[in-house]
This record gives sequence, C-alpha cells and structure tokens, in this order.
Amino acid sequence: MLIRRRCVAAVLLLIFDAVVMLVGAVTPPRGPVKVPVRNGRCIYRGRSVWEAYITLADGKCVQARCKPKEHLLHFIPMKECMLPPAGSGCFYEDGFLESQCCKPNIICY
Repeated sequence: MLIRRRCVAAVLLLIFDAVVMLVGAVTPPRGPVKVPVRNGRCIYRGRSVWEAYITLADGKCVQARCKPKEHLLHFIPMKECMLPPAGSGCFYEDGFLESQCCKPNIICY
C-alpha cells in the first residue's frame, strides 16, 4: 500500500513538472532575449528568425523581431486574435514561430 502511494505521488509530480514546462514553453519572454546570430539572422528555438509571429492559444499575438547587431530578439505585443473554437478533438498549436499573426495551426487527434 505504501509503495503504491509513493508511485502515485511520483507520477503526479512528473505530470505536474511536465505541465509547468509546457506552459513555460509557450509563453513568450517579456522583453528582449539574448540569442546567437548566424548570417545576420537570430536563432531562436532552432529556427532562423528575422521577423516572425507567435500566436498563443488564448488569442494573443506577439511579434518577434531580430536585432542582429545587439544579438537580441525583441518580443512586441501586436493584437488579440478572435480565434474560433478548434472543434471536437482539436486544439491550437501555440507558441511556434509563424509568418502571419493570428494563423496558428490546428491539430486534431
């Protein structure tokens, strides 16, 4: 009985850590972020960025703009998007760099 409680507690802790990491991953930073620069473009999350957008599932759109001389990527709030419901068994893929604001991918399972 004691072993089961420890196992359940360990599993719940792992799930909580995964949720915290996931939420942190889709929230754009406040203010500029120091990034490496290659060929005059900022490298962020493995992608080359000059100017891109991040649309979150809650409808907030943020512009990511590269400043290569400063080695900084600036995040500028753009607008609130009116996203329609994703549908049954679907969700918005948020936190990824996109070419347009308010155009997140929809993933269905």
